[in-house]
Amino acid sequence: MPDLKRPALQKKGKGIQLLIASIKYAFVASHIPLGIIMSRYEQIATFHSLLTTGIGLWFAVKGNIKYTLMMLWYISVSEVLWRMTGGNLSWEYSKYACTLVALSLVVRRKLFTFKQPYHLLYFALLIPSIFAMDAIDFRDIRFNLSGPMCMTAFMILLRRIRMGSSGIEETLFAIIPPAVAVAAIATFSTLSAETLQLSQSSSVTSGGFGPNQVSTTIGAGIYACLVLARLSNRLQQLVLVSLSLWLIGQCLLTFSRGGIWTTGIALCVLSFGVLRSAKARRGVIIIAPIVGFAINIFLLPFLNSITGNSLSDRFADTSSTGRYEMLKVDIEVFADNPFLGVGPGGTKIYHESVFHYAVSHTEQTRMLAEHGMLGVIALLLLLWMIVVRCFDHRQTREATYLKLSMASWGLFYMIHAAFRASLPGLMIAFSMSLPIVEEDNQLKSPEAKSLI
Repeated sequence: MPDLKRPALQKKGKGIQLLIASIKYAFVASHIPLGIIMSRYEQIATFHSLLTTGIGLWFAVKGNIKYTLMMLWYISVSEVLWRMTGGNLSWEYSKYACTLVALSLVVRRKLFTFKQPYHLLYFALLIPSIFAMDAIDFRDIRFNLSGPMCMTAFMILLRRIRMGSSGIEETLFAIIPPAVAVAAIATFSTLSAETLQLSQSSSVTSGGFGPNQVSTTIGAGIYACLVLARLSNRLQQLVLVSLSLWLIGQCLLTFSRGGIWTTGIALCVLSFGVLRSAKARRGVIIIAPIVGFAINIFLLPFLNSITGNSLSDRFADTSSTGRYEMLKVDIEVFADNPFLGVGPGGTKIYHESVFHYAVSHTEQTRMLAEHGMLGVIALLLLLWMIVVRCFDHRQTREATYLKLSMASWGLFYMIHAAFRASLPGLMIAFSMSLPIVEEDNQLKSPEAKSLI
């Protein structure tokens, strides 16, 4: 089974390390103008989506697992970027692209197996509810099942790859560039607006797109920056922390709470595990007070001053903006249709009585209402797979909590944004990767392959 470990950059000279870091952060910086240009010229956004998919496929066909995984992160985070700028060939384009890239690598590296096919069963359990629909609507089927389909492809791939915490962290950098592009568009939109009326989620401060999707995408960038900052040298820590503060500020200005809460919960889960390790907690002890001080002393007062304290009022508001009402309706629909549910997209008409004609915002209750008992089994199966892989006794405590953190990010995303994007599925799939085990270094296991 493939093995992903951190390259021994320490063995290289400081000059080489500095050059590599400079190229990486120059690439990140290039996404600031790129995002703004893409928002102005749809053709460039479309070219970017096709080029990115092509590069991902190229790495997959070459069998390079590390760079294919990085491209999957990049494509998943770019999903909202392409929707904002018109670069999508279809609304669910990124999910199809990720599925194609992931399965291409599975075929190239011969990673597919029917042994313990729980991930396949998860998706198979969602299919029968199609026959419970009043009328077969392929748009509803695509919208509601493309996310689970994409996550299943991720699981097929990642459940066969060995990764410790260092291996996962090595790929996380690919989240940052497209998240920066999304934040750049939102910041440019905010600065160029003639007037700002801020009280609820704002499309102006979200670059003219859905605030919830924008905030969670930027939140993924914050997550990657802070996870990587605790492992970096002082100069890179300065860059990553500064970048995270900008992303936090723009995430807050969307007035959508999803991105901040999703990322905050995931980081708390990670910190709980990291702080129990003397070696691993050093970075947290350095980074956390700096970020907390900067947010409370500088960032929040500044943002409150330009929003007339609307920001504090918004985040102090505990209303669910209709989500709780729809959640209750989903449970009632499940009680009335316990076997197959009402089919993909079938809950929209029921939501109209308490909110408006809208798809579910909570994936967990959507699975109950639209897939019935089969959805319950699929959900429990997914949670069981996460628990088994995250608490594998063969991996380090740091790896356990990093995987739990990523699973928490994906699952909490689904609570407030259902499966709107492929990113939560990739987060969850990474939590299911096999642990690095010393005795597997010689690749004696028939299920082990070299990742690089």
